[in-house]
Amino acid sequence: MLSRYRPSIYKLTEMLRALEARPSDYALLFDLQKELLSRIKRTDARIAALKTKRKALVQQKKAGAKKEEAKRTKDAIAATSEAITDAQRLLFFWRCFGDGIAFIYLNKLALKHMLYNTHEYSVKEAAGAILGKVGLRKEWSILKLIIGREIPAVLSDLTNTIRHGDICVLIGPDPIPVEVKTSKNRNARVDRQIASLTALRQFLKTDVAKNFRGLDQVARLEVPGSDVSHVDAMNDCIASSRDSGFAANSPEPGLTYLAVRSVEAASRLDQYMKPRTTVAILNEAKTEGQWMPYFPFVLSIRRKEDLYGFMNGDLTLMILLETDELVAAFAAKGLAATFVDHPMVTLVVTRPGAIPGRAPLSGISTPYFARLFFEFASIASFADMELTHLTYLETHLDELTTKFGLAHAPPDNPTLVEWPQFTPMKWP
Repeated sequence: MLSRYRPSIYKLTEMLRALEARPSDYALLFDLQKELLSRIKRTDARIAALKTKRKALVQQKKAGAKKEEAKRTKDAIAATSEAITDAQRLLFFWRCFGDGIAFIYLNKLALKHMLYNTHEYSVKEAAGAILGKVGLRKEWSILKLIIGREIPAVLSDLTNTIRHGDICVLIGPDPIPVEVKTSKNRNARVDRQIASLTALRQFLKTDVAKNFRGLDQVARLEVPGSDVSHVDAMNDCIASSRDSGFAANSPEPGLTYLAVRSVEAASRLDQYMKPRTTVAILNEAKTEGQWMPYFPFVLSIRRKEDLYGFMNGDLTLMILLETDELVAAFAAKGLAATFVDHPMVTLVVTRPGAIPGRAPLSGISTPYFARLFFEFASIASFADMELTHLTYLETHLDELTTKFGLAHAPPDNPTLVEWPQFTPMKWP
């Protein structure tokens, strides 16, 4: 699929690596976005042409034809639809480099807020095609002006993650979304955009919000702790797989990284499987365009040839998590960790023997837990951060009660927060 785009992927990778090394090179920052804009517009044009072709083929099929001709038309429709899917995936890849720009400058946990709606906890709809977009010329001129003043910024439409505002200023650590309007006309859609942007800016400024993403109250707390990544171990694993087609690397107990380059090599997977082991195949999120809001793989996979192989499907990356080892790592920190069957929460962490409703509870959301896979996070650092988190809740109870009130507590038995009901995970 990507062979014709290999030179472009190599060039963008080299430019992104150079920007990573020299983030104050504002000419490079602008040139990289210029390259991305050109490629995205060309891909938009290809998608538009393919959709026009498919529409004509569908009309031709409806008009009726002999059996053989009808089959050829049906096959042509299928082939055109597949070509559209491939082009849409290419758009995702181009915008991964745009994500890479944003993650060079900003805090990765702050950037995730740019992906979601403010009225509910759902992913905000992505922008449409750049090609022919009204206002693009003005957005581009303002971006050029901002960068010309040596202020880092990125055009939001060049990214997968930033879905609020037209331009995002990257002075950090939090994003600063900027809306560019070409008309003074107001309508319901514009009002919703302004309200959403205002709510997001206020939350990022104050770290608190009410009626935000479907919750009565939301607070953003800075929890001290080391954010350890095993990304170097994954790159070592990838390097080791180049000759043999398969490599495994275990950076700590409970985690095993696999790099696979052939179907035959994949047969060796069974020897690494243990009871209650979870397998994450990173290629699935890459293929489905669902990598956001995690640290972009265009920054994690260091060698351009390996990055191309991963994009093209020649390299498969897998992570095996032994859940018993994770529970043991938390226990070593004096914490009780329980995997739960819940649509939004993967792991519940308490002190051993904690009484529901009377002691702090930490529910690690499924998206946050997935950082173990997509950001090559460390189990030990996860446990350390949760220990710090629970300790903070235990030692700041009065402060939190004063700030947020006795949320969801029954009047006859007030507690800081009423515990939800979680069902422990049943393993096969």
